[in-house]
Amino acid sequence: MIYSHQINDFIKILKNYLEFYSFLFLVSIMKFFPTMFTLFLLKILFFLFGYKLGIRKLIIIRQLKLCFPEKSDIEIKILTKKIYSELAITVAEVFIFNEKYFQDKIELINFEEVKKALSLNRGVIIVSAHFSNWEMGAKILAKEYSEVYGVVKKQRNSLFNTYIDQKRQLAGIKTIEMKNALKNIISALNKNKVVAFLVDQYASNQGTEIDFMGHKTMVYTSVAQIGLKFNTPIIVAFDVRDENGKHKVIFHNALFFGQSQNIGFPKSNNPQKVKELSIVSQVKNMQAQSQNGEEIDNDYPKNHDFQGSLNSISEGVDNIPPAKDLEAKKQKNEVLVDKTKEINSLIEEYIKKYPHLWFWVHRKWRNICG
Repeated sequence: MIYSHQINDFIKILKNYLEFYSFLFLVSIMKFFPTMFTLFLLKILFFLFGYKLGIRKLIIIRQLKLCFPEKSDIEIKILTKKIYSELAITVAEVFIFNEKYFQDKIELINFEEVKKALSLNRGVIIVSAHFSNWEMGAKILAKEYSEVYGVVKKQRNSLFNTYIDQKRQLAGIKTIEMKNALKNIISALNKNKVVAFLVDQYASNQGTEIDFMGHKTMVYTSVAQIGLKFNTPIIVAFDVRDENGKHKVIFHNALFFGQSQNIGFPKSNNPQKVKELSIVSQVKNMQAQSQNGEEIDNDYPKNHDFQGSLNSISEGVDNIPPAKDLEAKKQKNEVLVDKTKEINSLIEEYIKKYPHLWFWVHRKWRNICG
């Protein structure tokens, strides 16, 4: 039994090495090719391995039919091919092309909203999806603000995980692994840094169920939790790539979910007044009140272990003590779901407008599509 387990582990490691070094070899060679030839070759490879051999093809088609029942089989087929083509371009942009390729190809829309939000000294949460070149916005922010934190899910292949993490580090993006991440997220926000989330993947039992693209699925509530608790500015952003390879990186106006009196951008420019809203100072104040035996916020009992409440994103809501009565708890959950829906409705808008740019290979509706 042990011997069989060791063989399986060896096969898994060997598979990881073959996948990674085959990819690295291909990327290294393509860096010497002319840009147009690289794009052409990658599109051919994605068409052959994706569309023809069917890697993730069934998942894409099932989900497209689910979300766009009005489209004919021919339209779905054309859209599926276009999705593989866009994925090929994204791979080239992320792993092969250098900064020179992007000169005069990027237009920033409403980028000043980030600076405006950072002036509050509460940090900023950037929310996006696996859409077009989803790494683009984080790289631009890192170049402008020196440090950006990205909340990421660990890759199955540890070699890929290390490689991608190193590329992000070189671009000025510090990664926070999703598991047990809340403490690091709050630390970054307290330093008035930008923290970026991609929230469009299936959340399993870590989230809540909502309608997305007309069908029930599980979505992450982490961003709404932080926004509600600390009134951190939340900016939803997307990269939209056009047919000519030009990018529009769009930053929407900041959302404020907090319940404090100071909602939105402050009228006063007094930095001390703004600093009082910082996350850690709020937590420390609550800790001090608890230790002194004082009542806190109506939601927290005396001597509550606040540090224990910041252990992980996935368990964030469960760790927060329940409201004093069931009705108050119900209202709190309803607000959390409403704010989560508000974020996801913006993602829906972009998917409906640019369906070829979304990463349909994720199994978003596992309860329906399997």
